[in-house]
Amino acid sequence: MSSTDPLTQRHGAFISQTWSVIAEARKIALANPSKGQSATQLRRIRFLRSKVLALHRTEMHRAEASTPAIDGWFQPVEDTLARAEAYFSDRLSGSCVQDVIAYRTNGKQITAAVHS
Repeated sequence: MSSTDPLTQRHGAFISQTWSVIAEARKIALANPSKGQSATQLRRIRFLRSKVLALHRTEMHRAEASTPAIDGWFQPVEDTLARAEAYFSDRLSGSCVQDVIAYRTNGKQITAAVHS
């Protein structure tokens, strides 16, 4: 983000940390994360997203800029966090479905072996 970005000027350290977490999550996403990694990233992303949304509300109450301007400051980071949250949530959902299928398949095999 540029140094003329109002969001960076007001909340530089936090916004910088947020983009760093997003970059780390992107690397993990590209490496086909495990369930544990997906769950960890999902928790981190949700936590940061709640903090960014709270910061957005705080800026709206300060009313030092117009609502569209403030929304514009936050839109890139909020949209990126929302996409990251959706990605890791989908990874976990898919993993859970696979676990259920595997459990049911293995359970049937075990039951068939016991009854034969």
